[in-house]
Amino acid sequence: VGADRRMREVLGKLGLPELPTGKYRIQAVDHGVGLIQAIPNAKTMADIQKHHGGVAPYLHTHSTESVDLVHARYAMSSAFWAVVSFLLGLGDRHGKNVMVSAEGVFFHIDFGWALARDPIDNVARWVPVRLDYHQLSELVGEGMVKRVFWPSLYLVYNIIRGSPAVLQDMLLLAAQLDPQSFPDSRDPIRDLVARRCRSSLSDEDAALFIGGVVQGAADRPSVWARDLLLRVPALTRGGVQVLGQVGSVALGLIQNGAAWVGDGGSGAWTRGGQCERCHCEVAESFVTAGLKGTSRRHHCRSCGRTLCDTRINGVHTCFVDDVGAVVEGGKLCIECDGKHKGQVEDLLLAAGIQEVVEEPERELD
Repeated sequence: VGADRRMREVLGKLGLPELPTGKYRIQAVDHGVGLIQAIPNAKTMADIQKHHGGVAPYLHTHSTESVDLVHARYAMSSAFWAVVSFLLGLGDRHGKNVMVSAEGVFFHIDFGWALARDPIDNVARWVPVRLDYHQLSELVGEGMVKRVFWPSLYLVYNIIRGSPAVLQDMLLLAAQLDPQSFPDSRDPIRDLVARRCRSSLSDEDAALFIGGVVQGAADRPSVWARDLLLRVPALTRGGVQVLGQVGSVALGLIQNGAAWVGDGGSGAWTRGGQCERCHCEVAESFVTAGLKGTSRRHHCRSCGRTLCDTRINGVHTCFVDDVGAVVEGGKLCIECDGKHKGQVEDLLLAAGIQEVVEEPERELD
């Protein structure tokens, strides 16, 4: 992708010497055993959220390069991995399987679940792409999202889908190296490549296709639920694991697509074309907003009002609405934000857990 002439032109305009992908080497030692190159000054999204409160504060305090370069790397690498993870069918995309380096490169690790397979397929609506859109827009701003992220997403997709045979051969080779995890995978791989590359589409129609896929996956609640479930096994109360109590609540959300409990909190979503606070025009999708140069339409998960970018105050893990319903992670307007706190502890309390002790993470020797 980085060698494509069109991509080289884009990278040159952004001042990037190469495509930021966060690549690292893996050396096989024996069957099921290998050495993985560590990328210095990189942390998982889970660690960044826990210790820094988000990507923006993490990079603003840890990066030593210019803000423009860091933002361009993050936007470009997010677009690259959105496409690659979709084409590979990567599953198990929780917060410890995506990372961000101090230089602003977003990248994925751990490809044990691929080809549209996922460890909780039996209960979850599988999401084909993990895109932490609120992290992206908070860091780089909507202007760079429209100017860099979306055009880069379209370009990366059109470059890779132009060589479906190469992608298919690479996936077949990977499956042959691990037949236990990917048995009888030849036909599923061919079908996956055909469905996701969409070779019959023009570049313009292909851009609309991948844009719709990624737009639909942005900040999906099931990604939030995966991140929550990742924490659950490490939670104890008096030395007793509480996976069953918390898991029953969280899995109940996941079974409904990590659902809207009460669909937008205590109020139904409005569907207007204007912000109900400042009355500016809003578009119903990321793609339309990018084409029209307007704000995307947002909805407060508590009151349900239609809002623009400037009237949404943030994304919360979960909150308890006015009628006592636990609502999955979502955006709150400035007014409702003052009434709700976005903490995982709300969900734990809903499961009947008053005091929770988190076991310390073990450091690798």
